[in-house]
Amino acid sequence: MGKIERFHLVTASAAAALALGIFAALPAPAYGSETASATIALASSSIVGGQTQYTYDLSLTNTSTDGSTVGTFWFAWIPHQSYLASNPITVSAPTGWENGPDSQSVGGAFGEKGASIEFQASSSSNYLTAGTTLTGFSFTTSDAPNSVFGNSKYFPGTPVLTSQVYHAGPFSDTFNGPNGYQFLVQVVPEPASVALMGVGAGVLLLIGRKRRQTSDSKILKSNSDRVRARMGGLKSGATGVAEIGQSGGGRTRPLP
Repeated sequence: MGKIERFHLVTASAAAALALGIFAALPAPAYGSETASATIALASSSIVGGQTQYTYDLSLTNTSTDGSTVGTFWFAWIPHQSYLASNPITVSAPTGWENGPDSQSVGGAFGEKGASIEFQASSSSNYLTAGTTLTGFSFTTSDAPNSVFGNSKYFPGTPVLTSQVYHAGPFSDTFNGPNGYQFLVQVVPEPASVALMGVGAGVLLLIGRKRRQTSDSKILKSNSDRVRARMGGLKSGATGVAEIGQSGGGRTRPLP
């Protein structure tokens, strides 16, 4: 090997070593550090073609404290398990997000069994940043609230609302660290249910107040009866003393 070849070999080796050293010194990407919460509410119901259809609205909040983003919101799903009892009829996503291609259908691939909805940001500029909330996620289905808000019929004991987020696209956290963040979507009570709960609380309050009033009246009546009985006894006793005085020739006179 000539001097020129040896020079190029040494130079290339040094460059490679330098590159490896720089790469090793770079901080590792933060995968799997995102956290999130979400809510779901029954927005409306209607009968279409003899079938009752329900529309549900969802909102998603990025609760991360280290600046992590959320780029995928996979509803009613964790890896290899989809929980919705039937396929959604329609799916809507907020601006900048879409119903991703990996949404699962009942009896689909990978043994998912149920259905699920993969909401995905259309670009990194639309990722949900830490501390922000995004609304506009919704779907229409024939699944009633007792199905959507209950446990999965395909995976008994697991709530249908079990979901997962990724900091970017689907499965973007598998390179290093946990496989996304799993959580349970929380149900927002219907306004009618809240109103009914308020009415129920008011009725219970009135019943309690009525019972207290009845109890107080009974106590007052009992006390009044005791006082009258005691007064009657005192008067009877005094009259007896007066009569004894008269019969004995004393000066004691009957009480008026």
